Amino acid sequence: MKTLLMIAVLLIITPMSQAQRVAHINTNELLDLMPEKLAAQNELTIIRVELERHLQSMEIKFQEAYTEIAEHSEGWSPVVIKMKEDQIIQMQHAIEEFQVSAQQELERREVELFEPIIAKAKAAINAVASKEGYDYIIDSSIGSLLVMPNNRDIIDLVQNELGIVIIE
Repeated sequence: MKTLLMIAVLLIITPMSQAQRVAHINTNELLDLMPEKLAAQNELTIIRVELERHLQSMEIKFQEAYTEIAEHSEGWSPVVIKMKEDQIIQMQHAIEEFQVSAQQELERREVELFEPIIAKAKAAINAVASKEGYDYIIDSSIGSLLVMPNNRDIIDLVQNELGIVIIE
């Protein structure tokens, strides 16, 4: 019985007594160094500008229709006024639906554009961890690490793994 207890304690203590190699990297900083991120941001900007332009066009047409009713409705029959008001309500609903759809489209494209970039960064981090023998790599970008030794920051190694050259 004592032998079993002693073996169990040794099995528990042995893995804990082996030194774990830990390093850190600021993934936000790494992503900022990747040229793919800039290309993705530029593409998102183009999409955002296009959507904003279309929304502005819709809002201008809405404002023109609203102004037309406000300025000319006194001479119109109730049927025409009702028709114009219904048009304005439909335009407002279309604007609201477009805003929701545009936001969803931007979010979808952002995920679509950034997933491969993040996957590439993770693959490079994993490759460096494997080459350098690190058991754990902690993301220091979230800012909750109390101690971050510089000699354990692997951003330069990952940058090299990705083939990113920084000219200063």
